[in-house]
Amino acid sequence: MKPGDSSPKLLFATFDVIPSAKGVSRHVEADIDALSGHFRVTLFTLGEKPGIELTTFRGARHIRVGFGAGNYLDRALAFRHAVAALLDEESFERGYCRSIWEGKVMAERIPDLTFEVNGLTSVELPSLYPGLSRRPDLRARIRAEEERLLKSAKRIVTVSEVTRKCLIAMKAPEDRISVIPNGFDDQLFFPQDDKFPDLTLVYVGTLAPWQGIDFMLMHLRRYLRSRSDLRVVMIATGSADRFRAYRAVAAELGLKRRIEWHRHLSHAETAELVRKSHIGLACLARGARNERQGCCPLKILEYMGAGLPVIAADLPVVREIVTDPSMLYRASSAASFRRNLESWIDQPEKIKEPGLAASREIHAKFTWRAHRSQLETCLGFS
Repeated sequence: MKPGDSSPKLLFATFDVIPSAKGVSRHVEADIDALSGHFRVTLFTLGEKPGIELTTFRGARHIRVGFGAGNYLDRALAFRHAVAALLDEESFERGYCRSIWEGKVMAERIPDLTFEVNGLTSVELPSLYPGLSRRPDLRARIRAEEERLLKSAKRIVTVSEVTRKCLIAMKAPEDRISVIPNGFDDQLFFPQDDKFPDLTLVYVGTLAPWQGIDFMLMHLRRYLRSRSDLRVVMIATGSADRFRAYRAVAAELGLKRRIEWHRHLSHAETAELVRKSHIGLACLARGARNERQGCCPLKILEYMGAGLPVIAADLPVVREIVTDPSMLYRASSAASFRRNLESWIDQPEKIKEPGLAASREIHAKFTWRAHRSQLETCLGFS
């Protein structure tokens, strides 16, 4: 269905740069693909440079708003004001938000609002900006806004059972919550026989504290320094400062020649490197973000879609995806991580079959096609 002039208007706003190399961009793409078949969609996002840019994105009108100097909160509040300014000029029958920064004003102006919760600002912001731990008043205000938005949204979409339980604990109406996991692009992530000559471990994702990068590098060090046939490919998104800092840490650990670093590759370039690798790394750290808030690790879906077994922290959010216990280690346990790693790298001939079995399971459950279909059903389009 291609929406005509009579289709309802929907505002999709998110405090993220779209498009980008981050997983959030792929998630938003899938959402827009589902929504554009039923609505006249306006996508309102952050831009990469100051000013307003009008363009199109996957069939939607796309407004990108960029801001100059300022800290995170300055930019978040400026984004909120920009959304409010749009709503002063234009009305929408439906709304779709992903955070309090746009959601607060959308809830006040749009009667039919969907709140998609992939992460909670009150949980993730203190990890990204530790100084906020000295501002419990600010965290409390952010939490209160999240709770009000959860109560006012007509429907709530989230990515895992762990997150659903977290939202219920925040007094979100249980009957409004739908769990719709992330997906992956099965045209890019599929098993192939052409592999790197050396046994290659791959990491894809941000370098945020909850990803467990420090733990991973520290406990890979011994193996990378002692085995010439072992290497790591790091494909990172996000902060240039964190990227430089982790490269420096790796160099200090004596791993400069054993790790191949990439930043902000295209999705196709990332997929090519993943398919040529042998094992995927997902060393999620214990803590509020992964254990209480929850997530749906896109990296694990893409690794397994490409036929790679994973070495992953045994957390409830991971067990929602990974059913083979041989791919899990006790979260934050160095000894358990080493045992799991050794079980794979000491018997490389046993890597292929578990990876293929996982790939078949993932391709049956977690494609972006499945995500789009579930979202359409949630919105009342079957």
